[in-house]
Amino acid sequence: PTLPGTVLLACPPEDEHSFSPLLMTYLLRRQGRRALFLGADVPFARFETALKGIKPDLVIMTAHELRTAAALIDFASLIAKQGIIFAFGGRIFNDQPELRDRIAGHFLGETLVEAPQAVEQLLKLQPDAQQVSPIAGHVQKAFETMRNRQAALSASLNQAMSKLKLDPVQLANANLHLTRDFLAALQLGDPSLVSKDLGWARGLLRNHGIPDQALDEYLTAYRQGVLEVVGEAGEPVIAYLDKLSDRDDFNGNGSK
Repeated sequence: PTLPGTVLLACPPEDEHSFSPLLMTYLLRRQGRRALFLGADVPFARFETALKGIKPDLVIMTAHELRTAAALIDFASLIAKQGIIFAFGGRIFNDQPELRDRIAGHFLGETLVEAPQAVEQLLKLQPDAQQVSPIAGHVQKAFETMRNRQAALSASLNQAMSKLKLDPVQLANANLHLTRDFLAALQLGDPSLVSKDLGWARGLLRNHGIPDQALDEYLTAYRQGVLEVVGEAGEPVIAYLDKLSDRDDFNGNGSK
């Protein structure tokens, strides 16, 4: 290193996309920065220990899926408490630009070409993190209640979808992924954020020889499960699913 300070890079839990931050580490080292890469799928507790030991001037994290973007919320809070600058990037923030305003940090840009210069500006100017609007109370309640009742919701869906004769493992995976996406969207403050991650559901049904129209049946069963298991607290998810059912791109008349 020929420049002062340390930059720490990492991927949040369950994010295995390590190539971009690894390449970013290389580019920063080429600029003369001391850049350290912790790797993919970094547990929160391990990260807190690393912060105390390394004492970086800047932390960069990348996320490529909705649920890993939501994981950045807790990391950003921890980093801010340590008085460290936080920056982020990744595919999900390019696909859904509205997410950039939901993370208390600095977006590095849509390409790796932009990122090194953005890092230099952050280290030079030392700006405060952008302020994020608090999540509405009813959305926060939906997140907490749904998170606590995941197992019951999955059991309700298994029973409702039994007539489709899906592989139990595949159905369990589908339930897990959709619930995780909804939890991430709620944690980020808006259940509609889940929409761009629903493509896996259509693919799952196709793999079992089920027509696209069955996606409506699955989402209807999911809505009923949320109503029965989560109750009134699940209203933000129910309202979103009601809007979703009216859209051509999810009822077989179009495609995402």
